[in-house]
Amino acid sequence: MSEKSEKKAIEQLQESEKLRLLLFAVVRNSGISAMGHYLHKSEQEITDKTFEAIKGIEKAVNFEEMRAFMNLATDKENRYDRE
Repeated sequence: MSEKSEKKAIEQLQESEKLRLLLFAVVRNSGISAMGHYLHKSEQEITDKTFEAIKGIEKAVNFEEMRAFMNLATDKENRYDRE
């Protein structure tokens, strides 16, 4: 593997990890954290509930429909298909 392709692979991995953290933060901060604290739940319980919610969302999302919505973005960099 060339140095350039290795660097690109590392950047893609970093981007994947960044997106994973962003998804976790959005789901956790969208209400799970506040409700968990209100119910006096531990951080471990809030974290577990966050992952349960992410798995539920994954089952419920129509990925083709979401891809179509993303492709409506005016800024081409935000589109799923960045052609």
